[in-house]
Amino acid sequence: MLILSDFQLLTGLSIMISGFTQLRCGISTYHWHKIVRLAWFSSITHFCCLTFLRDHFHKHKSAQLWRIPGMIILVIMLTFGLIPTAQYIWYFTDGMAREDIELFVSKPAICSFFPHQNPAGFTNRAGNQRAGISITLLIFGMSVRLCRLYQAPTQICLTLRGWCSTHSRNFLGKIHSWCNLNSLFPVVTTVFLYRPLLTVFLCYRFLFDVASSKAFEVWWLVVSFAWGALSLWNSKFELEPESREWTFGQVIALVLLVAPFVALIEGYLTDAPLFRTHSSRREITPEEELPLLAPRTCTHVCLDHEALKDATLRYLEYAPDHDFYNIFSFPILSFATLVTIAQICIWTLYLLALGAFTPFDTFYIYTPYSLSMSFAVCVLNSLILSKFEPQSRKKRICLKIIYFLVYIIMLQVGITTGFMGLFMGFDMWLRIGYLALYVGLSCWHAQRMKRRLKDGFDGIWRDE
Repeated sequence: MLILSDFQLLTGLSIMISGFTQLRCGISTYHWHKIVRLAWFSSITHFCCLTFLRDHFHKHKSAQLWRIPGMIILVIMLTFGLIPTAQYIWYFTDGMAREDIELFVSKPAICSFFPHQNPAGFTNRAGNQRAGISITLLIFGMSVRLCRLYQAPTQICLTLRGWCSTHSRNFLGKIHSWCNLNSLFPVVTTVFLYRPLLTVFLCYRFLFDVASSKAFEVWWLVVSFAWGALSLWNSKFELEPESREWTFGQVIALVLLVAPFVALIEGYLTDAPLFRTHSSRREITPEEELPLLAPRTCTHVCLDHEALKDATLRYLEYAPDHDFYNIFSFPILSFATLVTIAQICIWTLYLLALGAFTPFDTFYIYTPYSLSMSFAVCVLNSLILSKFEPQSRKKRICLKIIYFLVYIIMLQVGITTGFMGLFMGFDMWLRIGYLALYVGLSCWHAQRMKRRLKDGFDGIWRDE
């Protein structure tokens, strides 16, 4: 992996250095575009290797002496090389004649670095979008890997996260205690105060955990590779048709891509144990759940209405220190969110690769609000839906499918509203319906808990 990383870094540097040295020698716009694309894939492959070489660089500090400066130099050169590609409208425009395209791509590439020599300048919307997306993917990928390679930025992020998490959980813990012990209307305060605040905390926690995970880095690399591949594949005009034919160069490149995956699979199968032990978790029966839900109330015989009320409301919702990632419905929401993120990336890349992304301004303005509100409503509903976990395995599977559909509908409507500006009224009414579902299920859950505890108390009285 280290050798592959070095090869990609040196290849990218060699490509960009040779390209910049040839600018004053009259290298054409077409060949400059090819040089930038080749260096783009070399840099992204190098980033992919750095994701899996992080532990090696932590142990061997001397290995960073020339690799980190080389990566920074490559990204800077590639960024400057991508800026003039915003003028390469021939790559995705339908209205240009082939003669005009051949005349444009035959011009010296150095002219593209001086927009005052071009009457249009950097005014093409699709070109600016393409160049901006490419530069953003490149700089963000480098910044994330630089922060992960050094301990100081990582420690700062973890310290800040720990401080925010501790103070948020302390604040939510006080709200949780007040709602259960001192509030005159515990159900109302829990449903309309504690759970919405807990939802905000869980949304930010989920966002940070996803953004700081290695899976997010891999996802970012997949998006970058997909963006580069779509940009090459969806060109309106191909000046070299033979480049799309399956000759030796195309076949050997594809075969060489399979070799690393074969090595990974062999290494995994070699190190994997033949037998794995699975720890079975015993399910808790409703009879055993009662003392777990209200341990204090079951130790006394003198139980009155106030004790019943306190026991019912104390466990309407978990404390903020609870592991919410393992509750019944939250993993389903996480999966639905990841599916939605993948769909957003595929949709965005496809539209950008075809041409100008026409609702781009609306996307920037409304999509963050629409998606964040949809996700918050889904988190709020997941807190109450997790209370209805059946004992039967078939019922659990059916409920998981239903919950997934409930979440995905809300998120899909948020995507459509943010991207296209459609279903704005329907989006609002759908959120209101989901909030009404949340309130109704919360009241039902409170009554069910009260009835269950009351039946338990009656059983204790009969035993006495």
